[in-house]
Amino acid sequence: MPFKTTKTISKKTRLQFRLFFRKYPTLPYLLKWLFICALIGIAVGSASAGFLQSLNWVTAYRESHIWLLALLPLAGLLIGLLYHYYGKTIEAGNNLLIQTYHRPQQVIPFKMAPFVYLGTLATHLFGGSAGREGTALQMAGALSDQLSKPFKLSTSDRQTLLVAAVAAGFGSVFGTPLAGAIFGLELFLIGKLKYDAIFPAFVAAILADLTTQLWQVHHTTYSIGTIPPSAVNESCIAFTAPQDAAVVITANRLELRMPKRVSLPSMLIALSAPRARKCGLPRSSAHITATTASTNMMLMAHSSIWP
Repeated sequence: MPFKTTKTISKKTRLQFRLFFRKYPTLPYLLKWLFICALIGIAVGSASAGFLQSLNWVTAYRESHIWLLALLPLAGLLIGLLYHYYGKTIEAGNNLLIQTYHRPQQVIPFKMAPFVYLGTLATHLFGGSAGREGTALQMAGALSDQLSKPFKLSTSDRQTLLVAAVAAGFGSVFGTPLAGAIFGLELFLIGKLKYDAIFPAFVAAILADLTTQLWQVHHTTYSIGTIPPSAVNESCIAFTAPQDAAVVITANRLELRMPKRVSLPSMLIALSAPRARKCGLPRSSAHITATTASTNMMLMAHSSIWP
């Protein structure tokens, strides 16, 4: 009897779970990616914190030992030899991330993270020029892709993982999680979005940035000084959609009455020239105005204001 009772309770519990997840079908997706993104955020955020702190150390050391600049060619040679003999599989760098996204095969080698980390530090130590974003993306991609096998991620899930990794790397190294999330979403598919990666991208970027802040690593702040006043009339800088609509509609009607050799773009330029003169702009600015009008023309092609 106790065995039968336990079996009945087990069946009821499973049935309740099924009904619960049927009522909230997105909950498993949210829990799954919250957990994965938490791991990505902690790993990538910690890596970015260590990378930024290391950059501060080597930069301070180089500035106090300026003679290191003379060794830059030798450092470049050593970095090249390191990749030539031991880094053949990772020398593609950021392109390897993009290739893995579109044609996922083997896991991105873990050694990409230490290789790019040491290479960037050596470049900065000897006075070379190397950006932070490339290093952050490669470190994030190499670290995060190691999760694809333990979690048995599908091809689509692995693509989402890479989007989240890039978002976490970019957002944590610059302290801009929102920009990092957008960058991660747009990097692999220009002009398109992987909608099921939006949530993981933002969660991973925010958690990675919070992790970097918990390590008390400060980001470089870039401030814009005084902006000089413009000689152009401010009311003429922004060409509004209604004005462009008037230009395009007039040109569209004229095109029906003009010879075929007169094109619509040329009439847009002719109609835009008075606006450019009124604003005190050079004659060539009519082309810019016409381009703006042409863009708005495409946007208005399916709207009710088109005649």
